Amino acid sequence: MRIALVLLALAVTACSMPAPPKYGTLPETGAALRLVRAGGVRVGAINGPADFSSWCRGGPLIGQQITPPDWNFSFEGYVQNALAEELRAAGKYDDAAKVTLSGAVEKLYFSTTTHGMSGGVWDIALRVTSSNGKSVLVSEHYEFDTSSMGVLACSQAKDAYHPAVQNLIYKLVKSKNFKSLVASK
Repeated sequence: MRIALVLLALAVTACSMPAPPKYGTLPETGAALRLVRAGGVRVGAINGPADFSSWCRGGPLIGQQITPPDWNFSFEGYVQNALAEELRAAGKYDDAAKVTLSGAVEKLYFSTTTHGMSGGVWDIALRVTSSNGKSVLVSEHYEFDTSSMGVLACSQAKDAYHPAVQNLIYKLVKSKNFKSLVASK
């Protein structure tokens, strides 16, 4: 009987888990995208970095791994989704477009101990390549507050990934070379 109650409790708990938060677009990015005079574009694969550790505070022995804010994606998949969502929100995304933006997250690093135990950082470098042959490299250094408590600090690192990616995509769109990425030729 106890086992049945435990299984029932686990089933109810699993069913009541909230859906992961969806990427929230940045209004400034949408405004900048609407100023770009280009047809629709689509987003291809964004590959991950050669080396990235998602272990937080203590590594694999005593630490915990963090995930992107939307656990349906890898860290690079979150960036890919973010770019597509920003383009959709601005009315610039088109599945049938001739121009495809793809690329790679060339650097992905985070720390929850950059200022002792009270500061954290995300460093992200993204190279976006257009099907027209043009390429742009952008990077974001995003600082955030953390806690001396490891579990809380790791949660804060996970939460800080969203605004770090928002800033990264904004920098891409505001780049002087972005218009050349989305141009047909």
